[in-house]
Amino acid sequence: MQSYNTPLDLVLLVDDDDTTNFLNQRLLNEMNISKEIKVLKNGKEAIDYLVKAYGPVQIDGFKRPDIIFLDIKMPVMDGFTFLDEYQKKDWMKPIW
Repeated sequence: MQSYNTPLDLVLLVDDDDTTNFLNQRLLNEMNISKEIKVLKNGKEAIDYLVKAYGPVQIDGFKRPDIIFLDIKMPVMDGFTFLDEYQKKDWMKPIW
């Protein structure tokens, strides 16, 4: 049977809960959503990752994600603070 769905290259899961991450990873893998899934434990880890992924030099192991699944209530940096920081960056300019 031919598949019409092309998997994404990278999905970021940003959540401090190991069980949630396990279940989400399992579901995304079973659905063949992405070639790679990267789990980060809080918003600061995610911002640090994205700074490297969107930096001027390509760094091995730091791909730009196609989609980010974000928990809101996390230690260190919560989801709302992550979104504030993300919007300040110049990573994703609209093309229109």
